[in-house]
Parts: sequence; C-alpha cells; structure tokens
Amino acid sequence: MVVSGLCGNAVTNSASLTVNENVVVASAPVSLTNCPGTSATFSVNATGTGLSYQWYKGGNALPGQTANSLVLANVSAADAGIYSVVVSGVCGNPVTNSPSLTVNENVVVAKRSSQPDQLPRHQRHLQCQRHRHRPQLPVV
Repeated sequence: MVVSGLCGNAVTNSASLTVNENVVVASAPVSLTNCPGTSATFSVNATGTGLSYQWYKGGNALPGQTANSLVLANVSAADAGIYSVVVSGVCGNPVTNSPSLTVNENVVVAKRSSQPDQLPRHQRHLQCQRHRHRPQLPVV
C-alpha cells in the first residue's frame, strides 16, 4: 500500500494475510486385538495449521505421548482399554473416536498327561497334533 499527499513523501507499508487451515482428521485410529508381548500401534492422520497431539487412556492423558501415533511395546492385560487422541491446531481441537485395545490371554497348559491314551478322544487328537508340530507351550 502506498500513501501520498501534497505535503510529504510517499509512505509505503506492506501487510501479509495468513489463512490458517481448520483441523481435519482424515483417518482416525482403529481398535486393535493383540497377543501379550506384541506391539500395538494406534495412529491418526490429520491436516491443519500448527498441529499437536495428546493421547489418552481411559480419559487420562498419557505423559509424553504427543505424536500422531501411539506405540505400546510388549503389551499385557494392563494395557487393555479405551484410547483416544486430541488433535489440536490453530483452528480447532477435534477429538477422534475412541478405539480399544484388547489383549488376548496366552494359552497355558494346566496339566499334561504322560499317557495320551487315557485322555478323552478329542484331547488325544490335540495331543498328537501338538507332538507332531512341537509347539513351545509353557507347562504349569
């Protein structure tokens, strides 16, 4: 912009206009079912100006979890629950859906028979399959 008059020099000033984008969640985190000892990853994809993230479990903020993804390593039953993320920006704070994490239980053999022939027929079949494939199951 240039301003000039009869009694003075022309004065020039410039101005800038910044248009900030609204926060839009393009893809929200989905519910997961994991086995103990595995990693679970929730992620959110959002657009907008000046984005920041905060992850929650059961309504409580998870300290230090401020990225667009949440990685839970070596999950256990204690990690199961409802998670959410707040995506904040210059123009809005949408909350995504609340995905859940379900952690399955490990298979535990409570009793192992040394005499498979004395087991009921359906258990004998399973016993034979286990020996054939040699799985590493914990014995309690």
